[in-house]
Amino acid sequence: LDHLFCLFPFEPPYFEAEGLSAQFVGHPMAEQSVSGIEKDPGSLLLLPGSRMNEVRQLVPLFRETVALLSAEQKGLRCVVPTVETTRAFVTKTMANWPTPVEFLFRPEDKATAFAQSAVGLAASGTVALELAKFGVAGVITYRLAESTFRSLRRQSKLNHFSLINILADTEVMPERVQDQAKAEVLAPELLRLLTEEEARSRQVTLQNQALTKLTLPEGQSTATLVAEKLAELLPD
Repeated sequence: LDHLFCLFPFEPPYFEAEGLSAQFVGHPMAEQSVSGIEKDPGSLLLLPGSRMNEVRQLVPLFRETVALLSAEQKGLRCVVPTVETTRAFVTKTMANWPTPVEFLFRPEDKATAFAQSAVGLAASGTVALELAKFGVAGVITYRLAESTFRSLRRQSKLNHFSLINILADTEVMPERVQDQAKAEVLAPELLRLLTEEEARSRQVTLQNQALTKLTLPEGQSTATLVAEKLAELLPD
């Protein structure tokens, strides 16, 4: 490899430390435009993951969490964008749910749901950036095999798992993983965001501030940076 284009600003130093030239060129998430749609504080966006091993772990946890929430938040309804890889399992497992559930199947419906939702519960992953981009106050959770989690902790110097928190270098979006991935922990976090507009607004502001770190300086674009570097590297 001669050069590496990176999507995150914290990535180049890791590769440069190993002698590989690397460059942050911006992230597609920072280029997406989001139209202003009124938020619905009575709905909860649920995103249990896109892989079967994730949803098998997290759908039962999400159910327990929603059961606790629905006892405190009357009229709560859940919105669940689905993906092809887990759709059959998710729709079948969530059919008997403590609250009304709206399943979404089309990409355009997913985008609308993100734009309309005020609060979301999601599996850890790039979806945290989507939540931030659409102004959704998110709570992130995840469970791994205990041996995998311990190994990851030993190998990683990161203080956070969620990308939005890594960008912020602090916890702007609550992340409750492993031993903290419990309904009795998640439900109060979500209830606070669902019922306290000030807390929700404060979190969204911090998420937006973190997301700006994916934006290139004014006058620069991903296409221009990549083209200029390729012109420098490639022979005439």
